[in-house]
Amino acid sequence: MNEYTKPNVTLPVSLHDAIITKVIVEKSSTALFNDLLLFEFEDGFFKVGEKEVYKTRKSTIKISGVDFDFSHVYYCEGNRRIEVDFDRFSKDVNENAYEIIDETYGYNKTKFSGELLLKDRRVEVQVSLYHLHAAVYRWQVE
Repeated sequence: MNEYTKPNVTLPVSLHDAIITKVIVEKSSTALFNDLLLFEFEDGFFKVGEKEVYKTRKSTIKISGVDFDFSHVYYCEGNRRIEVDFDRFSKDVNENAYEIIDETYGYNKTKFSGELLLKDRRVEVQVSLYHLHAAVYRWQVE
């Protein structure tokens, strides 16, 4: 019998409890699958080493090659789940903030589950991205 063992993905960063303070949506008018999303973390995220974990300073994640036809944002409140476009999500995050609780990755997929931190309440938000290029994590240490 043949066998294949799929390795577990272990990233050197963790976004758990990281807060996105700005989202930039850039839709290309010239090339197919050349759209991108830029997530900014004013207070950074966690860098995970073999023997230590530390919080970075200002950080970004750039995800390019986003296919918005297969990428979605859902706001979940009470018994309601509504889909919003990325421009609305960007506006809401830029005026407030979005805390990532969980992150998952798959073949050309990135998913964030978290909460939009509004002034008077928190709204559960699920972000599902289908992208054809790598996600680039950048951070400042000091």
